[in-house]
Amino acid sequence: MERQTKLSFEEICECLEQNRRMSVCGACHGGTLPYPPCLLVNELGVIAADEGSKEAEAKLRDILGWPQKELCGYAYMYLTQMEHPDNETMNAMLAFAQKPENEEIMELVNEELNKRNGIN
Repeated sequence: MERQTKLSFEEICECLEQNRRMSVCGACHGGTLPYPPCLLVNELGVIAADEGSKEAEAKLRDILGWPQKELCGYAYMYLTQMEHPDNETMNAMLAFAQKPENEEIMELVNEELNKRNGIN
């Protein structure tokens, strides 16, 4: 997958942190973000999965604890793409997947992963 912005890792993180403080999409609901947060999480995912960035992996891991469940789902999906995730990442993913409040998002994640892997 290719990056869709020219934002640096630091700029992506700054925008995402601003969005987290708003608790709604800062690009769509009157905020000043240059891009929707889901796109920014995708950018982190490309940096983590394709470039092997441990900083981006750590940020995706952090996003698993955010209140915006759609962003958590995107982060989780990208973490599954990591070739050699840290033990901390594996533990965070397992903990996220086992929380009852994440059951619905995990169903969507698993459905998407199955589609990508050609499993019906």
